[in-house]
Amino acid sequence: MTDIPELSRQLQQFRHAPDEGIQGDCYPTAIACVLGRPRADIPHWHEDLTGDEVNSRYIEWFRSQGLRRIYFPVLDTGESFRKVANEMWSRGDGMPMILTGAGPRGVNHVVVVYGENDFWCPTLGQTNRVGLVGPALPDGYYWAEWIVKDPSSKP
Repeated sequence: MTDIPELSRQLQQFRHAPDEGIQGDCYPTAIACVLGRPRADIPHWHEDLTGDEVNSRYIEWFRSQGLRRIYFPVLDTGESFRKVANEMWSRGDGMPMILTGAGPRGVNHVVVVYGENDFWCPTLGQTNRVGLVGPALPDGYYWAEWIVKDPSSKP
């Protein structure tokens, strides 16, 4: 298996603008950040796909890379984004975490949590301004995600 390279902080190339036919690439950029790979190496599907279709494609892509995702919903308890992010990150044994929630423009967005109070927004490019204002739409959960080596993959 290949070791996961050093983390990086990168900016997304495409902001979400569905009226212009542009699907934002915050998620593939977050993947690139935690894998330490160039953003261009992570697939970004621009077509109008359902969430399940995109999810299936990422599952297959991760497997082709010898990786898997661990992700689960986090109930919105009314706490601040920062408290939710810090509590979830602490459960990942120090690994970087991707957290999905609602962005300020009314669409879902992701941030990378590198450590306690160390958040990276791939759109804003700042650690002191975080691009999440609440749980993801329409389900009302935050989604915590870690990318790990697939133990069943062959070296």
